[in-house]
Amino acid sequence: MERLSNLNLHKIFLTIIKKQKIGFSLLIVTSCFGAIQQCITPWIMRYIINAMSLVKNEPISIGNSVGLFIGTFAVSEIIIRSQGVFIALVLPKFKSNIKDYFINAVLKKNYGYFLGAMPGSIIQKINDFTSSSERITQIVIYNFFTIILSILLTASLLYSIEPIYSFIVVSWFIIHVITICFRLKKSLPSIQSNNEIHSSICGNLCDLITRIVSVKTFFGTNYELKKLKKDLLNEELSSRRTQLLFEKIKVVQSVFSLLFILGLILHQINGFNIGKYSVGDFVFVFFVTFNLTNYVWFSSFQLTIFSRELGTLKASYDVLKKGEVDPFEANKGCNVGSFLEPNLKLNNLTYAFPLGHKVINDLSLEVNFGEKILLHGNSGSGKSTLAKILVGLYSGFSGEILINEKKLNEFSRNELNQLIILVEQQTMLFNRTIRENICYSNTNYTKESLERALHISGCDNFINSLSNGLDTKIGENGLVLSCGQIQRISIARAVLFNPKILILDESTSGLEKDLEKQVLSNLVTVSNQTLLVISHSKDFLSILPRTINLATQVNNNNVDFYNKGVMSCQN
Repeated sequence: MERLSNLNLHKIFLTIIKKQKIGFSLLIVTSCFGAIQQCITPWIMRYIINAMSLVKNEPISIGNSVGLFIGTFAVSEIIIRSQGVFIALVLPKFKSNIKDYFINAVLKKNYGYFLGAMPGSIIQKINDFTSSSERITQIVIYNFFTIILSILLTASLLYSIEPIYSFIVVSWFIIHVITICFRLKKSLPSIQSNNEIHSSICGNLCDLITRIVSVKTFFGTNYELKKLKKDLLNEELSSRRTQLLFEKIKVVQSVFSLLFILGLILHQINGFNIGKYSVGDFVFVFFVTFNLTNYVWFSSFQLTIFSRELGTLKASYDVLKKGEVDPFEANKGCNVGSFLEPNLKLNNLTYAFPLGHKVINDLSLEVNFGEKILLHGNSGSGKSTLAKILVGLYSGFSGEILINEKKLNEFSRNELNQLIILVEQQTMLFNRTIRENICYSNTNYTKESLERALHISGCDNFINSLSNGLDTKIGENGLVLSCGQIQRISIARAVLFNPKILILDESTSGLEKDLEKQVLSNLVTVSNQTLLVISHSKDFLSILPRTINLATQVNNNNVDFYNKGVMSCQN
């Protein structure tokens, strides 16, 4: 998939619409029929009235008249109902395609994108973009397109009565369009500002509810309500400014519409009085004038919605297009089966955070396949940073990371995940069952391999004590589980995945000492797998055969919140 930042909204919509060519063609056809119906109905009325005025002292055929009206009504109903049917068939799929497109694009972004954006805000932007796309599509096809076609057809029919009428109608519509464009241009910045405030509120609410324990523990309810009240006030003022701008411009449109209607009606009355126009002509002009005026005013109302949705669309897209694509997603695959016994080698690895603070400096080490190693270092020394680099979450390092002489940044995301798995200290589980969490994205496991993973991770004891066992729903972020149980489930998932290299980053810190040593001892017995255990504790020296000390070399001129200096290797 091409980078979102390299695409404009026009290209994205065309890409998605092309998937439903026939469906959108049918929507446009029904929109054309709707415009034709708006013009033909008053023209038929003109024909009937003129025919009636020509007949003197002769009975009018009730059957023909009623049949004509019923036929016109039936055609109108068929057009209207077909529009509803095609909307129901096409637009839900359209929304689904948009969501699929952006979810796919977001999931392929680099890890850093998610560090700088609140999950609630990203979710809100995807939903906003989808909903706004649906509304804009309906307005464009069934309002803007229909009114433009109606104006052209009406101008053509009016030309047969009085050519100047065509010029007046088209001129009035052009003036209306100019004021609409002016209104749209002036309102978009205000609408986008309003949407940013709205998105911020949604993101903060999601953040607030996710951390409800902290809110209740630290008496944060009133504090959060005060913050929220301020944001809601800003949203209210922003919405009010936008709406008032719309109303000011509508006054100008009202003046031009009034002049347009009065001009046509007065000219028709004068022409009727001198015998130039028939009763049918007068009725037709009167009917289409008010019909067009109402239609255009409805379009003005729709434009208010269109402007708001367009602002929402652009604001959402500005957030969704940010961030780089995960570099591993663009790499082509290779045969991972050739890496049966992958050795890991780091040559002069150096890494600094975007702000310039160096975390890893000229680090070199070798890890042979099957080794069980303790990566030891003080808290804040950069051990977790190294782990994230090894699994491809952090990029932009200098030096080399080789897996069997192949550079790390040459692997695809799927290949790297098959080779290396990281289990972090604080794993966010899904609000699903224990089974779904342990077997996540793994369709090749057997009952025996699952039981083995449960035993190695120490999950079997506490899961067997649950009434629903593996099918127990764990709640949001493992609400019904302890920290140690969450960590064991995370380890079980990694063991079941059976990677060639398993990295545990303080992943047993929530377990009792005896259980922690038991789980690590179980992992050490796993053959055909490299085990890297990251910890600042020395309790595992007797369990893991090899220790690599990641020492901290403090530089007083370069200390940041995340890392107290520079990490190097001492074997």
